Amino acid sequence: MARPKKNENLNPVRSRIENEFWKLMKKKSLKQITVSELVKNAECNRTTFYYHFDSVEDLAWKIIAESLPVELPKIAQAYFTGKIENVTIDSETMNIIERLSVLIGRDGSSELANLAADALKKMWIREFLQRGTKCDEELSYVFEFMASGIISIISRYGKSEDIVKLKESILLLNKLFSKPTLNLIESKQMN
Repeated sequence: MARPKKNENLNPVRSRIENEFWKLMKKKSLKQITVSELVKNAECNRTTFYYHFDSVEDLAWKIIAESLPVELPKIAQAYFTGKIENVTIDSETMNIIERLSVLIGRDGSSELANLAADALKKMWIREFLQRGTKCDEELSYVFEFMASGIISIISRYGKSEDIVKLKESILLLNKLFSKPTLNLIESKQMN
């Protein structure tokens, strides 16, 4: 079998593996999913799987890192600086959030939840801090607190799909904590 193409965006095999992963996550916990099951359902071989991922956990981690809504920090910053009046979460972003909730909520994996929170924290640090502004311990704690709160809400939604106010909960958390965070960031950048 030929080696898969390097460009992952154009690789249908990787997409099939990821799609099968999501299908299985709706039925099973992360610990119950095997490489054998994934490759069988994705109609590829183990070598192809291991070309893209080190393990099922690595697949989950890559999906989390790649699927966090990249516009989340930009939307929050625009809202809290007054550039936009109402924050909305579009259907594509909501779909990503719902998928994340399946991954970190149903399985309840603290490792995956921590990974998602850490990825969100790093995304916010990149977006909110001007070049040259150092993320000191105080800012790090604030970003970590906000990211953990959002991931906790997403996780709770994944455990109990009865929570219909996921979107409103995320927006409320942003509303409560992002303005003070932006004020803190601005004060640090002026020093």
